[in-house]
Amino acid sequence: MKNPYKIFKLTTIKEESLYFNAREILKRDFSLSLSKKSFEELLKQNRVRVNGAPISSESSPIKKGVRFSISITRAQLKNWSLPIENKEQFKEDMLIHDENLFLVANKPAMLSATATTNSKQDNLHAILTRHISGEHKEKYLAIHHRIDFETSGLLLFCKKKSQNKFFSDLFEKRKIKKTYLALVKDPDHNFKDQRVENLLERDPNNKMKMMSTAHGGKRAITFFREIAHHEGLTLVEAKPETGRFHQIRVHLAELGFPIIGDSIYSQKSEQFPRTMLHAYKLSFPHPQSDESLEFIAPLPLDFPQNIIQLVKE
Repeated sequence: MKNPYKIFKLTTIKEESLYFNAREILKRDFSLSLSKKSFEELLKQNRVRVNGAPISSESSPIKKGVRFSISITRAQLKNWSLPIENKEQFKEDMLIHDENLFLVANKPAMLSATATTNSKQDNLHAILTRHISGEHKEKYLAIHHRIDFETSGLLLFCKKKSQNKFFSDLFEKRKIKKTYLALVKDPDHNFKDQRVENLLERDPNNKMKMMSTAHGGKRAITFFREIAHHEGLTLVEAKPETGRFHQIRVHLAELGFPIIGDSIYSQKSEQFPRTMLHAYKLSFPHPQSDESLEFIAPLPLDFPQNIIQLVKE
């Protein structure tokens, strides 16, 4: 039987003191509010773990530095999540295209695509769901791919359950073409157009980081091309043929041109306070007519104005 527990949430306890009530941790760090009965049922199913081992009691002592996790279904996530605080307002430039089967959205940087560990924080999926639902019952909206919190740009959402397989197949068969734009430091103007192919795996010392490997890992392919260069900065077009976690970011870093502002693969930037990566273009066939569709989200204004102007030209 297929495992129905789709959602996995993880946090690391940082405070010095002990917590004797695991439900309080779920409320504080995961924004989940469970009844005692529901929580006890999760304990019986070994769905609440500390450092990978299931706990048997709500009062199990939990110390600083331990990894605390919970596995739940999407329905449970929806039912137990605390209401979103400080809801973001829908802005017209968030929506690129909308019809009855799907919509294409333009995610601002520093906004999550979907609900995160802290479900009280707003996210693009929730904002768009509220927008299309209006005063009526919440409408269906599914997302089949992600971009990072700091990355801006295009995302595709499915509006009909009957079309989920179509869009899933598009991604699986690589019929959806994605183009990104990345800003890198290039003082000597040495960047070369190239194709990168290697194997990527998780860094054993940092689970949020990827690295290339000679053996194992998953095949990753990206095509890179220079778009514009000005005053030591190069705007690079990246076309990933595969969809590995952090693929573009790690490929550019290992080429010696890490994306500006990328605090994982490079370092933070005072001038550019986020990873300067933008999901610029999305192309795919229409689910009914098979017509080839292409959508573009212009570079956001936090990119250098001279670079933006060169792209327009």
